[in-house]
Amino acid sequence: MVYQANVINIMIVSPGDVQDERNIIEERIWAWNSKHSEEKRIFLHPLRWEKDSFSEVGEHPQNFINQQVVDRSDMAIAVFWSKIGTATENHKSGSVEELEKHVDENKPAMIYFSKKDLPQNYDREQFDKLSEFKREYATKCLYSEYENHMKLIDLLDDHLHRAVVKMSKNIPSISEDNEIKIDKNVQASVPNLSELALQILLAANESSEKLVWKNQIIQTGENEFWKLVRAGDKQFGKEGDRRSQIESEHAVEELIKLEYLRGLSPENQLSEISKQGYDFIDKYTSSLNERNDSESETFGGELLLLQKMKRKGPINFTEYYERGLLNFPMHGDYYSTEFLSHSEMLSFKDDVDKLLETKLVDRKELDYPASHNYGETFVGDFLISPTSKGYQLLDAFQTS
Repeated sequence: MVYQANVINIMIVSPGDVQDERNIIEERIWAWNSKHSEEKRIFLHPLRWEKDSFSEVGEHPQNFINQQVVDRSDMAIAVFWSKIGTATENHKSGSVEELEKHVDENKPAMIYFSKKDLPQNYDREQFDKLSEFKREYATKCLYSEYENHMKLIDLLDDHLHRAVVKMSKNIPSISEDNEIKIDKNVQASVPNLSELALQILLAANESSEKLVWKNQIIQTGENEFWKLVRAGDKQFGKEGDRRSQIESEHAVEELIKLEYLRGLSPENQLSEISKQGYDFIDKYTSSLNERNDSESETFGGELLLLQKMKRKGPINFTEYYERGLLNFPMHGDYYSTEFLSHSEMLSFKDDVDKLLETKLVDRKELDYPASHNYGETFVGDFLISPTSKGYQLLDAFQTS
């Protein structure tokens, strides 16, 4: 859904020893957007110098970061642990310069100091400079301390929401009919869920355990192993294709960042559908059902199959004696596989026959199985893709 919203740029400030915390801060910003952005008509945009600045010449690098990132920020979130960072021309470090320049302009800032055990190879001089900076800031503002990442997440969620509510009192509102009341408002949208992430979430929901394995180890040979994403009965990522594996892992991280999945193990190797995930699935399913109600009076499952091909591309179907496999080509390879039971396979073949009769798809017989045999009795292999007539039908439904 596209809607209009006021944008708040949030600068993430830190030296280089808290990369995990920087990622957590960005994740919590996106989580706030997922929960509140549409309702509040406010969109939080994280700014990170490594993503939001670009190369220039002629001045000190920190000056360019100040111009490209600091000057654009409306709020700052700073985090420190064992070091203060590299000194600049006029400040103890780049992080300190960014924070002080921001605060000097009377912009709100949230500052956090880690109480985790120091790394074994920490720099004593750096830590002493950080301690001195911390004592100085104790007289200027309130800061918070955290013992672990979970504590930081709790603090961020609470403080971020309060800060946004306070700032929103001074932000021009946007009317319910999405018309901007002042010219300087910016149109923004909550990040869309990618097709692959959607397929993983729906696949998990179709299974009884509702779980997603981020890196399930699959043995493909005597000494060959691959890590693939698995949601319910469906496998995402092709064995031997590292690109498709990375894309699948990124889709899982996308779902976790939006809080549609909830991690159950370290590094979220195993996760389950969250309440927000179920709410999203309910809305998605309801919207899909409403759109297809009138269509289903004329077409059955074959229309849904045609829609799936438009979203995911041609289907390579491999038939075995007791079941079937659906592979979806992407850039010449396969990025996901669906397993069909015997009854599902028969229903699929009926839908294909109906689409062939109405010339909505083309079918190409393959001489060899494009997917792994798994030791089962191979029956046949073919590729189907929508015809121009099929695409025209889908476009007509979409605009009707």
